[in-house]
Amino acid sequence: MKTSLKFLLVAAFLFAGASVSAQQKIGHINSAEIVSAMPETAEAEKSLQAFSAELQAQQNLLYNELTTKGNDYQKKVSNYSEAMRLQAEKELMDIQERLQQFTAGAQADISKKEQELMAPLITKLNEAVEAVSKESSFSYIFDIQQIMYADPSSSVDITPLVKTKLGIK
Repeated sequence: MKTSLKFLLVAAFLFAGASVSAQQKIGHINSAEIVSAMPETAEAEKSLQAFSAELQAQQNLLYNELTTKGNDYQKKVSNYSEAMRLQAEKELMDIQERLQQFTAGAQADISKKEQELMAPLITKLNEAVEAVSKESSFSYIFDIQQIMYADPSSSVDITPLVKTKLGIK
């Protein structure tokens, strides 16, 4: 009888310990809301727009060159010899190819620049989330932007705490 009582007490103790450890604090954030509220975001967006405008101006130069030479070709093609026509068409195709390559490269450069500008903001956000999580004893923090569904009643929204930590009103 004493052995079964001891067994029941040990089992109850282990079960209670397991249920306590299973109760972990879970929180969630809205990272997009926080990043858009960060003062550095406006500066990064302004810098990205300036960079994009510079690339757009260069693209426009190539486009204008293609348009000008294309119009010139249309006006004079009837007077060209076969060799001149082939040379002019080759030149137009070369400009068009350069324009396409430039456009593709510019899009890649804009994406790279955006990542470069946003990286410090994301690092700052991650550090704030980690600090708030440790201060408030959260086991897990999920970003609602990256999950399909989260039951708001089963986790705590720490977005306001992170904003406060970052000095965002």
